[in-house]
Amino acid sequence: MSYKTCYQKKLFPKARNWISDAVKNLCRFYKKTIKFNYLCLFVVFFSSTAYAQTLRSSDSISAVSPKAEIENKIIETITATIAVPTDVKLRVVVYPFDPRIQVPHCLSGFNIKLPSQRRVQQSNRVMVQCDKTAQDRSWQMYVNTRVDKIYPAMVATRNINMGEKIDATNVTRQYIAERLLRGKHYKNLNEIQGARIKRRLSKGQQVIEPTVCYVCKGDMVSIEALSHHFSLKTLGKALNDGNVGEVIRIQNNRSRKVIYATVRDVGKVDIKL
Repeated sequence: MSYKTCYQKKLFPKARNWISDAVKNLCRFYKKTIKFNYLCLFVVFFSSTAYAQTLRSSDSISAVSPKAEIENKIIETITATIAVPTDVKLRVVVYPFDPRIQVPHCLSGFNIKLPSQRRVQQSNRVMVQCDKTAQDRSWQMYVNTRVDKIYPAMVATRNINMGEKIDATNVTRQYIAERLLRGKHYKNLNEIQGARIKRRLSKGQQVIEPTVCYVCKGDMVSIEALSHHFSLKTLGKALNDGNVGEVIRIQNNRSRKVIYATVRDVGKVDIKL
């Protein structure tokens, strides 16, 4: 087909229109494609950011297991509830969970409820509640605990024979549960420093009042007679054992008279005139 024929049949203008329409459609396609690519980049960026945050949060959650978190929370709650003297400690034991129970993480935090009808005792059943888990559920369970008050007490570091003096080489201070204490015990070495053992103690045995004597039978003691105006001192012989505050019989060395005196310290007794 010749050029003249094409011109006469108006094919050139039609071809021009086809090309123009093709270019316009191509431009529209690229515009949509570019927008789509930007949208994809936007979605991918925020999806990766959210995924990274999810990983970080999951790592922080899994750092402490739910059972360990519950145990720490129970100990913290009970310790804050019970008031004890400064030299007494609390030991809270949380009994192991049933291994068949799978404890989920609690998003709202665990709530610990102690028995409300009575004081916290040695054995307690504690309620653990969770208001919201990852599955948007709530649950509760009971955990058994044991609470011990532990007191300072002096115990033998080795076998101590009868008649030996007490000092830092044969006794030490340890914390012992209240239920294991035997009789009147001593908290510090200075309470019994220099006193003597009345009966043999084995290693680890508590030093209690019946096992020691500040003044033992046959000891030479210092006797001090006290009055409001003067005091007198002399020596005497103890006729029986005694601890601080106890009244024992003493024989005066000079007069040979037997008197009653109160034990004040190791080797010392007082009488009031």
